[in-house]
Amino acid sequence: MPYHLLENRFLQFVRKHHLVKDGERVLLAYSGGLDSSVLLHLLVRLHIPVSVAHCNFGLRGDESDLDESFCEEQCRALQVPFTSRRFDTAAHAQSQKVSTQMAARELRYTWFGELMAAHGYNLLATAHHRGDQAETVLLHLTDGKSFEALQGIPVRNGHIIRPLLPFGKEELLSYAVEKKISWRDDSSNVGVEYRRNKIRHTVIPLLKTLNPSIEDTLVRFAQRMQSWNRLAQDETERLTAGLTEEKNGTFIVHTGSIKEHPALDILLWKLLSPYGFSGTQISDILMALDHSGARFESAAFSLHVDRGSLHLTPTKKDKAGRDWTLHDADSRLENDDFILECSIIERPEGDFSFPVDPNVAWLDAKAVAFPLTIGLWQDGDRFQPLGMEHSKKLSDYFIDRKIALPEKNRIRVVRSIDHIVWLAGERIDHRFRVTPNTEKILILNFIPR
Repeated sequence: MPYHLLENRFLQFVRKHHLVKDGERVLLAYSGGLDSSVLLHLLVRLHIPVSVAHCNFGLRGDESDLDESFCEEQCRALQVPFTSRRFDTAAHAQSQKVSTQMAARELRYTWFGELMAAHGYNLLATAHHRGDQAETVLLHLTDGKSFEALQGIPVRNGHIIRPLLPFGKEELLSYAVEKKISWRDDSSNVGVEYRRNKIRHTVIPLLKTLNPSIEDTLVRFAQRMQSWNRLAQDETERLTAGLTEEKNGTFIVHTGSIKEHPALDILLWKLLSPYGFSGTQISDILMALDHSGARFESAAFSLHVDRGSLHLTPTKKDKAGRDWTLHDADSRLENDDFILECSIIERPEGDFSFPVDPNVAWLDAKAVAFPLTIGLWQDGDRFQPLGMEHSKKLSDYFIDRKIALPEKNRIRVVRSIDHIVWLAGERIDHRFRVTPNTEKILILNFIPR
């Protein structure tokens, strides 16, 4: 079957980045707009198994309802499975004291996670394109974000894939017109009330008067920043090998041999930002390297300077130090640090597979007793990692997995009575796994914030 030039480029991009493997199922976040309509058409055209999820945020009255109807009609015509959900986005924004945009983001990604867990989707596809990448880089530059953020939108982030990133808006529009693909325009994208819209409709057109290829320039900049970040990470690991140690729960950085390095600020950023220290704090720490006794605090760590070394210890003063409780199998726990959702489904008949996502646990519901608690790990904790015959100490598991102090002090442990059932984001306990005898499956979805 001969393919259109854009279709060939799309397929090559998917293959180059290994975005969709044979047998994997894709859930498409479908708004009905130009970008997601083109992406839906491409996935169907290239025989990539896809289902559609549409969010009706109820923010534009009848227009939102018409978008939902349009999406359903398009999927029916293409014979693509479709599901939608309506949200009271304004109420969620008010209750959580967040912006409408942030509320919509939280609602949709929580729901997408539920769908993936319940129906066995492997991947979530979004329709971000080259223009979105350019806007993101400009937004991060405007906010003074770190150079990691200037990498822009990744092609893949866990189970989320963005196969339209190399394509510009004009290319997508031309393809849609040529292939007679229908779409709906979102009126909220026209105004400049939102910061991204202001970048899109005001800043980028102005920059195009200076550089007509500004979007391509910004995309190449993001790609170079990805390479620079990989180089910085490799160089940091090389230069600091042997200069760090963990002793009695304290992470120690011996700064003597790197103190005169011309990029010491970058080295310290790479070493200390995982502990929650800001760019401003790291600049102050840099100035205080010769001042023994100087102290700094992040949300969960205390750092003090001691004779050419930096000593970091967890303070556990933050909200993460408390335990939280899930009382039953149809509940949702939400706080400033994470969301934990719980649901039960019947075990599908015959052979089946579920998506491999470290933030989703599939457990034998009968083996798990409520209430569940979730909190930080404790000295002496043991569990039986999935696939192993014997239990082991969590501290040994962390060493085997080479999990550093800042990461392991953020890991949440889910317990049933006195047993650990899951290290959220890591591994379940073998004793609670789904087996051929499992009748009902307990799904836990952990969403870090």
